[in-house]
Amino acid sequence: MAKNVVITGATSGIGEAIVRAYLEKGENIVLTGRRIERLEALKAEFAEAFPNQNVWTFPLDVTDMTMVKTVCSDILEAVGSHVRYQCQGFDGSYTLPLAFHDSS
Repeated sequence: MAKNVVITGATSGIGEAIVRAYLEKGENIVLTGRRIERLEALKAEFAEAFPNQNVWTFPLDVTDMTMVKTVCSDILEAVGSHVRYQCQGFDGSYTLPLAFHDSS
């Protein structure tokens, strides 16, 4: 069964590369990032390339902890509680909410 993987910083660079690697493995992906247009473009691209997998998008600025908490709740509501996470853009001074505990 495919896992649901949350990727922060998914719109470019290492984050985007990680997204592509998980999609190649058959996982469902939650894309997060600051650039809404890029999130939507990637979602459309991945929906065509990986039609049997789920791709969700959530705008997120990881430096805004209020937004992080809200988006975490939104993701859990949309996707369910079985999520894994891969963080891009954290400089070590932030703690990921317990909602993102790896349940595997």
